[in-house]
Amino acid sequence: MIDTIKKHLPDSQKVATIKICLVSFLHACLVASIAGDIFAIWLQDKIHLDGAEIGLLLGLKGGVAIFFKPFFGYFLDKLLLRKHLIYAIAICAVGTGPFFQFIYGPLLTFTHTATVNGVTTTTHPYLYLTALLGGIYLGFMFYAGSAVIFSYCDRFVRAHGGTYGIVNAFNLAGWGVMAPISGFLYVYGAIYTFYFCSALAVIFVIVVFSLKVKSFEVDEVAESEDAIAGKVIPEKRASFKDYFRLCKSKNFFNLILFNMLIVVVLYSQSGQFGRYFLTFWGADKESHAFAIRLISMLGVPVSAIAFVLSMYSSKVIAKIGPQKAMVLLAFLVAGFLFVSGFAGLMHSKAVIIIARLIFASINPLITVAVLAYVAVYFNMKISGMVYLIGFQLMNNFGSFLESPAIGKSFDVYGFAHTYIALACIVAVSGVVLILSFTFFSKKIVMRHVTKPNKPQE
Repeated sequence: MIDTIKKHLPDSQKVATIKICLVSFLHACLVASIAGDIFAIWLQDKIHLDGAEIGLLLGLKGGVAIFFKPFFGYFLDKLLLRKHLIYAIAICAVGTGPFFQFIYGPLLTFTHTATVNGVTTTTHPYLYLTALLGGIYLGFMFYAGSAVIFSYCDRFVRAHGGTYGIVNAFNLAGWGVMAPISGFLYVYGAIYTFYFCSALAVIFVIVVFSLKVKSFEVDEVAESEDAIAGKVIPEKRASFKDYFRLCKSKNFFNLILFNMLIVVVLYSQSGQFGRYFLTFWGADKESHAFAIRLISMLGVPVSAIAFVLSMYSSKVIAKIGPQKAMVLLAFLVAGFLFVSGFAGLMHSKAVIIIARLIFASINPLITVAVLAYVAVYFNMKISGMVYLIGFQLMNNFGSFLESPAIGKSFDVYGFAHTYIALACIVAVSGVVLILSFTFFSKKIVMRHVTKPNKPQE
């Protein structure tokens, strides 16, 4: 069977793993240059939007991505290791610089000033239109596109006998490398960051092209249910009936529960964490620039921690099981939120830096735990749809609802008190998740495992 796989996936395991890790690394660099802390800071500094407006833009990117993900999930399960969707995402990323310079930025900076009864107000008349355009472009390229990359990389590396942990480690390394680069580029000119993204996208296209999967045929790979590749490359492709059965799946419900109650809260606040971080330093230009450089430089140790944890996370999660890993993550998220809020109450620069490092310990484990959960509890022929709908789509839907509310709460109640409240919510959600796994979870039957008969004496 392994010889059959190698015949149709011609690169050796080592070469194939290196290539797919490079794909994951470069795509992370692309996302980090746009979707990281710099994006929210750019919206505040250069576009002069408030917390609620920034939350709207951040949330709508995920909201628009909701419409892409069901189609992406369907085509992923049909295409399997073919690269059509990856090429579409890569080519779209090449236009990032021109999009921000000539479309997104000018529309957001256009303002209308009106005076009524002696009160002058300034509004952004094209805010909602721009949010929609940005949501379509960035949602396709990064939010929905990231889900495609994650799912594709997971299937690709498993087909070559590896695990997603190492691929995810290089994804996190991409964030670490890009964080200081984007920070320094931003100080000299935000537009440089966007064009640097376009340049990286060209390299990304070249690496994707080098993946050798052209002769792949699914029916020639998985020959039996017990085949090693049967988990990754199913003999039969998914049908619509397989997708409809997900509506009745208890395990699918628990995946959504974990996502909506815990992961969405973590990711919704992370978009504005950079704004919070800046409040610990002075408002003058010099202090402001120092804080931006500092949070960018923190991306290096943050990603180093995440890289090491991700390398070994697959083994740990396989040992304790994905359900226990998800429960543990719930309380780790609550701890991160509490430490972040405590830092604001004490106005401690050291504590907010520690909070940033705690986030680095949590973030790499989430995707690995979810993909492990999908691999254990679902048939791999529908893994693309399960991941994109149950995790990614619900994540975007939750962010679309929660990001504006959290942004408004930051403006009204302050960062510190909002973080403390979110910590309490997530802690309670962790208890709910335990109860759901205990009383509302379908027990699994191990698949693709056969035991030899004991020899008779």
